[in-house]
Amino acid sequence: MIVLPSRDGADMTEVLTLNDTAAWLWQKAAGVEFTAETLAGWLCSEYDVALETAQEDVEAMLDVWRRHGLVTED
Repeated sequence: MIVLPSRDGADMTEVLTLNDTAAWLWQKAAGVEFTAETLAGWLCSEYDVALETAQEDVEAMLDVWRRHGLVTED
């Protein structure tokens, strides 16, 4: 899956490729409010992963999403 930023003035050549797990989270989070804890919980319920590992992975993923302007913190 690829994602393009939709912010005003975004560089439309800036493409972010998501692996299967990140794409699954992206689709699950679409249109709903979520936190890093929510995403980590979803990972733990779907995959055999420890909560601490899920939290670390989610934080790293969210850092990338933020840098690309895909999510914001309100």
